[in-house]
Amino acid sequence: MSDADDMACLREYVRTGSEPAFARIVRRHATRVYAAALRTVRDPHAAEDVTQTVFCILGRKARPLAEREVSISAWLVTTARFTAIDARRRLLRQREHERRAARLKPESDEGENQRANGTPILALLQDGLARLKQNDRRVIVLRYLENRGMRELAQEMGCTEEAARQRLGRALEKLRQTRGAMGVLRKSVEA
Repeated sequence: MSDADDMACLREYVRTGSEPAFARIVRRHATRVYAAALRTVRDPHAAEDVTQTVFCILGRKARPLAEREVSISAWLVTTARFTAIDARRRLLRQREHERRAARLKPESDEGENQRANGTPILALLQDGLARLKQNDRRVIVLRYLENRGMRELAQEMGCTEEAARQRLGRALEKLRQTRGAMGVLRKSVEA
């Protein structure tokens, strides 16, 4: 199958939604995409995830790609590289987070993770998050619970990095102002 055959399959997929046409592209390029991903992430399971993501991106961007007449093979390898770089960054952040979490010692019931009234800090934060509007809660969850970088956060929210920073700042301020989370966040920021 040549680049022209790939483009014909992609156009057929765009025009009719033909899954067999898309499957032909996947069969032809899956090994190459996987190899490109594996070279970057160096983890077979992560490389499989990257490969799947690349073909999902191809499905979403099929129409503009078919109109531009790009080399599908080159586009897939380039997209695999960028997707694998993002995946590797996420893996490294996750591993660092896990290392930090492993170093923390569990606190006793009378320890720092309890307020004077006996309510755990995490419960207070959860309560504070629940009181926020959906968009404010979303930005905090993406940034701090899913460990997304500012670039990823901006892409997810469909805005610039600066706008994402501002939204995050406003959401954190609203969280600080909630009754339960106010003292907890002050303590964590001071620490």
